[in-house]
Amino acid sequence: MPKQIDIDKVRDKIGFIDENGTVLPELAYALNNGANVLMTGDTGTGKTFVAEQLCEAVGWKYSTLNFYNTTNATKILGGYKPVEGKFLWLDGVLTECMREGKVFIGEEANFMRSDVSSVLYPIMDFRRTTVLDEHPSPSEMEKGVFKPEIVKAHPDFRIILTCNLNYRGTEKFNAAIKNRIGSYIRVDYLTATLESAFIVKKFGIDKEVAAKMCKVAASLRANREKTGYDPVSTRIVEEWARHISKGIPPLQAAQNTIVPCITDDPKEQGTLTEFIFGQFNAKKRGDDDD
Repeated sequence: MPKQIDIDKVRDKIGFIDENGTVLPELAYALNNGANVLMTGDTGTGKTFVAEQLCEAVGWKYSTLNFYNTTNATKILGGYKPVEGKFLWLDGVLTECMREGKVFIGEEANFMRSDVSSVLYPIMDFRRTTVLDEHPSPSEMEKGVFKPEIVKAHPDFRIILTCNLNYRGTEKFNAAIKNRIGSYIRVDYLTATLESAFIVKKFGIDKEVAAKMCKVAASLRANREKTGYDPVSTRIVEEWARHISKGIPPLQAAQNTIVPCITDDPKEQGTLTEFIFGQFNAKKRGDDDD
């Protein structure tokens, strides 16, 4: 029988904060029922993190692959590679997951190339198979028959795709992929209050400082359509907090982390720095005290 997840038994082992109590139950339900999952949300909301955390909590092996625009079919299925003077077949990440019953986590799935998405069709539907055209199965080779190997997925094999639907340079999913998704799960940023509590717990910084940091992040997220700035991920807020925890003053730490991450334009960096200093009710270095 395929593995099953009792979310109530493992919730405390997971570092992801499920603020609205919807992400973890839905993800567990989808995995329990063999549904292909698409997790959407802005960068740094914790899409991949929660998938990996859940797998680790229940002891389910997984492999993660980023669908860069250079990721081709050979990368995910496998190919012949030089090994100790000989060319040997090495499975790709997806084929390995299929054979071993692992969870395949595909990041930035909307960067996926068309030749890769077509490979996924029979793997994501009822067939749960893939054909390795260049690799005959060992049993067939023994018979002198060089038919392509057909790999049938292990009962525990699962697929989780993650993406930021609004990310620049991405494409919309075609109907063939969308119709093979059994569960769409949205992962949002934490509210400023909860994100602040998370930062304090993880890095031990001052509560008031953390609250101001997360207020800055929330404000920038809320106004990003006006500013054109990239989204402020929880990940970069963590880096800001990590610098502070090492003794770097909060405003200096901001200039070393969140400011250059959001924009590399010097003028915009100045504007953003002034905004952050204003949120902290502080003056920039070099300002007069008058």
